[in-house]
Amino acid sequence: MFQTLPSRFAEILSPKNIKQRGELLLSAIDRVIAFDKLNPEELQAYQFEKLKSLVSEAYHNVPLYWKKYHEAGFDPASLKTMQDLYRIPLITKADLRNAGLRSIKNFARKEPVWLFSSSGSTGVPSRVYREEQALWHFMARSLVIYKNWCAGKPLVNVLYITDLAAGSIDFALADLLQTTVIEKRILGSSLPTPELVHAIELFQPEFISSYPSTIRSIAIAMHRCGKIFKGLKLLHLTSEMLEQTTRSLITTVFPHAKIVETYTSSEAGLIAYSCGTHPSRLHIAETEVLFEILDNDGKPTNKVGQSVVTDLINHCTPMIRYCGLGDYAALDHSNCECGTTHRSIKTLEGRISDSIVTPDGGLISPYLLIDAIEEIAGIYQFQIVQSSKNSLKIRIIHDISSRSNQANVQTSVHDALKKVVPSMIIDVDFVSTISSENNRHKIPLVVSLGFGSHSPSTFSL
Repeated sequence: MFQTLPSRFAEILSPKNIKQRGELLLSAIDRVIAFDKLNPEELQAYQFEKLKSLVSEAYHNVPLYWKKYHEAGFDPASLKTMQDLYRIPLITKADLRNAGLRSIKNFARKEPVWLFSSSGSTGVPSRVYREEQALWHFMARSLVIYKNWCAGKPLVNVLYITDLAAGSIDFALADLLQTTVIEKRILGSSLPTPELVHAIELFQPEFISSYPSTIRSIAIAMHRCGKIFKGLKLLHLTSEMLEQTTRSLITTVFPHAKIVETYTSSEAGLIAYSCGTHPSRLHIAETEVLFEILDNDGKPTNKVGQSVVTDLINHCTPMIRYCGLGDYAALDHSNCECGTTHRSIKTLEGRISDSIVTPDGGLISPYLLIDAIEEIAGIYQFQIVQSSKNSLKIRIIHDISSRSNQANVQTSVHDALKKVVPSMIIDVDFVSTISSENNRHKIPLVVSLGFGSHSPSTFSL
């Protein structure tokens, strides 16, 4: 059954630091509200000024960018208009990953920072520094969006089910979230599914924030028992794509919940979010990011192409024309009835992860598996595939630049996953490439046996 655990965060909040955090959050909210008052011309001018400042600062203070721009013959001083954006060299995940921590950090910045590690949506681990003010901005923007989702009347009975692995951006945001939410309402997504179901029954939340894979496991468990929860009014999903099968199951178990989504990443923060009027439409967070879609030749396209993002908020590890998200998207050029002047995303193909089915029929969170191995030295890229109810196949591209040989990597991965799923056979294979399937651009990070293998037989789509 669900139990209250000791604090998972480094600092027990006192009235003094709660007040300090509140002031930081309110200040960030003021900035976000000021951003939202910009008209289209002011927004474009703001984006360009931020871009120029970021490019210049990165070139002079971040070794990764100095090297990249110097080798490409790009002079930041030549950036005169937004049309020059396409002359700025792209930054890849390989650039970020291979640069080393000293090369990705802005050495001129002295404010408090967090170091995040994430396999992201591709299974390629990378690290990013993010300054605390950028996290407060992320939190403030999220609260403003949340209020909009609630039509100006925020729900107070909430439950957050998130990745609490140390070093993840969601852990850092959960820590800051304590400014407005008590800790017992913030649960780890890696908790056993029955405990998460019990927490929902205990707290009876009107709002839940989590991941599609986590809510899918909860919905499957509840549906198996014939449970329907009608008290949920708003369900926020992030980090993964919500495919139609999961959406159908969720709406069966939570029939009164409006489903909203955000498109986020550890590297670039908040990128897009569901419209408060039309939740199926994703508006780009234009004051937080510059968002591009490029074809295979690196040119802008109106069709489905590769997502490229520039983070306008974080300076500690600048993300300027970053193409390492691995996501594919297309723009919707029609105007939204909500009145926003921000562009919208029509198609988005992002991270797909699913819960693993254990031999006894239980479900294991994909985040528990990802967190267990993504920090192991010697892994360049990985994919976790459930080949049967009793076994997992781990595909690994070896990082030949590391000091870890394949035998050590194989043993480390095997032992780490055995601790998570001791009842399963762990098979570690080294491969030269990891490919997508079923005509998708995106490579699933965790592949389960499929919905039919662990969905209730009475459920029909």
